[in-house]
Order: sequence, then C-alpha cells, then structure tokens
Amino acid sequence: MQNAQADPTLQELKSIERCFAQIDPSLNHRVTAVEKPLEVAHEKIDKRESRLDILETELDHQATELRKACITHELRSKEFKLLFHGIPMKDKSETFETSEKIIRSFISYE
Repeated sequence: MQNAQADPTLQELKSIERCFAQIDPSLNHRVTAVEKPLEVAHEKIDKRESRLDILETELDHQATELRKACITHELRSKEFKLLFHGIPMKDKSETFETSEKIIRSFISYE
C-alpha cells in the first residue's frame, strides 16, 4: 500500500519538476530582460554622477574666482575714495600716476 501512495507523490513531483522546467527559462528570460536595462541605467547614473562631480569642482573654482574678483573690485573702489590732505603738490599738471606714486611713497615711508 505504501507503493500506491508513493506513486502519486512521485507523479506529483515529476509534474512539479516539469512545471519548474517550463517556468525556469521564462524566469531567466524575464530576469535578463530586467537586468540589462538596469545595467544601462546604472551606467548612465555613474556617468551623470561623474559629470556632476566635474561640474561641482568647476562651480567651486568659479565661485572662488568670483569672490576674489569681488574683493579686488571692492578694494579698488575704496582706493579711489581715499582723500589725502597736507601733501604738497609739486606741479599743477601732475598726473594721477605721479600723485599715486607720491602717496604710496609717503605711506610706505618709515
């Protein structure tokens, strides 16, 4: 009697095995169909992340250069707002460059 019960179980196992054999190629195909686009998507993401890193570095550099330019501009604009009194003018036709040299030498005089 155990053989009679074992046979249907064996038949069921063979039936299940056949079902898995049919499902397995289908699943492999579906998994492959999903994996390929994912690989492409990951490659695109990696490229974009790399490009973003490059752009971030460029933006940091530009921001630093703009800060330097802004400070330089601010200092230059302040330079022209300085008024000096009590320094005698050597010549009425004295140029700006000559005046600047005189003032610089006066300021640096120890």
